Amino acid sequence: MNKIIRSQAAVCLALVRETDRAVIADRQSADQVLARVYRRHREYGARDRRFFSNAVFSWFRWRGWLETPDDRRVAAALLLDAAEIPPQAEYMAASSGRAGAGLKALGALSLEEKAAGLQALLESGPRRIEQLAPDWLADFLFIPPDRDKESWLRRCLEAFQSRPPVWIRLRRGGEDSALSRLVKAGYVTECHPLLSQAVFIKGGKQFDAALFPEIQVQDLASQCAGLCCSPQPGEKWWDVCAGSGGKSLHLADLMRDCGQILATDVRPAILEQLSRRLRRDRHPSIRPLSWDGSADPAPGTCFDGVLIDAPCSGLGTWARNPDARWRMSAGQIADYAVIQQNLLQIAAQKVKPGGRLVYATCSLTEAENTGAVNAFLQREKGFYMETTANPLTRAPAGGLIWIWPWEGNCNGFFLAVMRRAGLCYPWW
Repeated sequence: MNKIIRSQAAVCLALVRETDRAVIADRQSADQVLARVYRRHREYGARDRRFFSNAVFSWFRWRGWLETPDDRRVAAALLLDAAEIPPQAEYMAASSGRAGAGLKALGALSLEEKAAGLQALLESGPRRIEQLAPDWLADFLFIPPDRDKESWLRRCLEAFQSRPPVWIRLRRGGEDSALSRLVKAGYVTECHPLLSQAVFIKGGKQFDAALFPEIQVQDLASQCAGLCCSPQPGEKWWDVCAGSGGKSLHLADLMRDCGQILATDVRPAILEQLSRRLRRDRHPSIRPLSWDGSADPAPGTCFDGVLIDAPCSGLGTWARNPDARWRMSAGQIADYAVIQQNLLQIAAQKVKPGGRLVYATCSLTEAENTGAVNAFLQREKGFYMETTANPLTRAPAGGLIWIWPWEGNCNGFFLAVMRRAGLCYPWW
């Protein structure tokens, strides 16, 4: 076993322990912890960082079966995701007294087979699939009325155990040239069968967004938000919780940069990321604005459309961000529901008569989605659900669209499309 493998294994174990403490005790995201570690250790190369990050996320993906990080359990986390035995896992298992000859890569197996393999590796009792997520999930997950609760929960848990690919969005009208550039750079891609701008990266080569400023990294489910907005050239839109601006940029592209988009967020630091993107790739239709909800962000203006990608529990991203499931509590879902109701109430007053209000979350709970929308419609009689179609399937929907991870190999997502029939009046 060479020195590099031994060193990587030692760092991996220490890093998993540090990240686990920060996530569980301090509710920090694994990405934040890793970024902090990598700033401290500039000596870690790109290959080292890729291995360490993958190991940390494998740990949180399978933490419900593993609990406390030690040599053998971290090795098990690596094996549960691996197609071949990583040498670092072999070294860690040997350090814990487990003979390397008995190790197996478990990545290609079913969940039941993984559970059996883990039981043999750890010489422990059986594992239940329900242990892979917090106990409260079963009480809050939305279950379609015509589905069996137990089987639907099982299907969601299975989806959460596989990381979706990197999805990118090509600029409208420039799809062919962008795909040609990607091929020349050595990327293997596959286009969505119905959405020409949506492409995912196949194979093991990591996508370098810095080399393709005209291409946006944006999950397939997130792209559906812009498509449901369906903005037209010349319209005025408000992206209420714009963040780093992925959806604002999509709206601008769909409008051919002809119109006005107000992109607001309560977090100035993340909004600065949008400003940097606009300096690099100009979109004159987009105006970023820091906004805390206490005043009218556009006095005297009503919008053709308002998009609320609301703060939420993020349950739909658990496959891509497995640490999030261990940072979230059931009580936080009720807190988010209050925020979501407030945002709907405020934003609704800025939709002009006949305008569209699109509400979105990357959560899959009933309280944050259909519950929030139904409560809003009970209060605001001037709004009604608009018949639309699921962008991923073209199947008709009555304004409520659930995107489940297995439908597009993407995040889980919820969308509600509403129209305003009444007058526009000031809320402030």
